[in-house]
Amino acid sequence: MNDEEFLKMLEDCESDDAVAYLGNHSTTEAERRETIAFLIRRREKLRDCELEVLDGEIAELLQWLNLLQRRRLIEELACFKDILALHRRLIGKEDEKPRD
Repeated sequence: MNDEEFLKMLEDCESDDAVAYLGNHSTTEAERRETIAFLIRRREKLRDCELEVLDGEIAELLQWLNLLQRRRLIEELACFKDILALHRRLIGKEDEKPRD
């Protein structure tokens, strides 16, 4: 099958469902096999395109997740520093209290 035939079949396939397409483009067993092979290749190409899009989205989401994890870590460190400073102040004030 040359490129022009493939493109014609592709255009026809996009306007028909698979069963109608199979009935319109194959009368013999050999044509039916070739048509089914075409439909399989077309579906695999569509899958590959969709997987590329999804892989790109996954990469973006992973970057966003890494950013959120870094922000979470920064917040935890800031909280820890604040608590540590408050503990030191509390201990310092306790040392200043007169003991009975």
